[in-house]
Amino acid sequence: MYEFHARLGEGLFLIYFIVIGVVFFLGRGNRTVPSWLVGIAHGLLALQVALGVILLLEGNEIVWYHPVLGIAAILALGLTSVFKRRLGATQGMMATLTVVAVLALAAMLAATM
Repeated sequence: MYEFHARLGEGLFLIYFIVIGVVFFLGRGNRTVPSWLVGIAHGLLALQVALGVILLLEGNEIVWYHPVLGIAAILALGLTSVFKRRLGATQGMMATLTVVAVLALAAMLAATM
């Protein structure tokens, strides 16, 4: 399970930047972003955090800020409505996805320290 958690974490960073690109290109054409696309990315993030909690409960050692960054990534999804209101639908979605991607990268880097 540890290996799956590690590989999914690496993939999440890439997945979020792919979704950012899709949101950007669809937003330029005034098309709506498929909710299933963003839902899959968020669902994988939730799975990643759940696996991390299970690994912590099993007694795996990790630096304290790795799980904090993972949980902060989940909580950052709550910024979506704020960013959409201030930046517009497309830019707001991209801002939220960027914050989550950066937190996922920081958590991934924290795990390697």
